[in-house]
Amino acid sequence: LGNCTVLHLTDSADYDTPVLTLASLGDLSEESNLIEIPEYCRDVVRTMAGSTTPSTLEVTINMDPDDPAFVLLDSLYVSGLDNAMKVEMLAVGEATGGIGSFVTFEGKVTAHTFTNSFDEIRQKTYTISIQTKLSALTAN
Repeated sequence: LGNCTVLHLTDSADYDTPVLTLASLGDLSEESNLIEIPEYCRDVVRTMAGSTTPSTLEVTINMDPDDPAFVLLDSLYVSGLDNAMKVEMLAVGEATGGIGSFVTFEGKVTAHTFTNSFDEIRQKTYTISIQTKLSALTAN
């Protein structure tokens, strides 16, 4: 599972804009800070989970200025607004909504980079700062 991955953005309805020219998608992760709880007469310090720090997500797409997802990612970078996003991981040959799972989160596009190699497809990489906890992995 997960051989086909689709990033969905939100334009007018939740997750209505799939990124169809996705070239690569970075790792999704989050880590909780640990808070030590000192206690008398204990040899081992107990801990509890504190606030969560999500990762940033690197998204590289093949450039197509007419693609609605490209236009939306650029406008999200300019506006600085958060966006509801979904990463869908599908089995080989499955279309969006097919056999697979997904994770949702709110993200903000904080950076973008163009590639201009001579012999390669022109691409654009966006850095998305995740603003919320990642949802649980959910089956389609």
